[in-house]
Amino acid sequence: MRTSRALAIAASIILSVPALADEPAAGDRRVAIVASPAIIPTGARCRVELEPETRAGATIETTHEGRVVAADADGLTLAVSSTRRKEVSNAEAARLPLIGRLFTNLGVAQSKPGEEKDVRIPAARIRKVEMVRN
Repeated sequence: MRTSRALAIAASIILSVPALADEPAAGDRRVAIVASPAIIPTGARCRVELEPETRAGATIETTHEGRVVAADADGLTLAVSSTRRKEVSNAEAARLPLIGRLFTNLGVAQSKPGEEKDVRIPAARIRKVEMVRN
């Protein structure tokens, strides 16, 4: 009982950390939120980066962009408008400058407006969710 309550409290903690990557527009400030996916409003546009997975000697990074259909503590249901998948080989030659490009595959898939596909993303696979302006 105490463990589940502690997890619920930990999932709702929000940390405000200024982003160091880009310069925000005047008056805007980026923050990182560490919380349950349930706090993301339905209908919001966002970019969801999944945890990298390793298969057959390659690391695969997947990013979905779309509109939130449903969100709860178990994960998100996203109407995906585009998917970006990057596959990088774990071979030793992939670490060499210039030659490493030969060991990287990048695929981007976009759907036509109105033909978005609903994808259920479990909370355990989500690395980062970034809100996107319309």
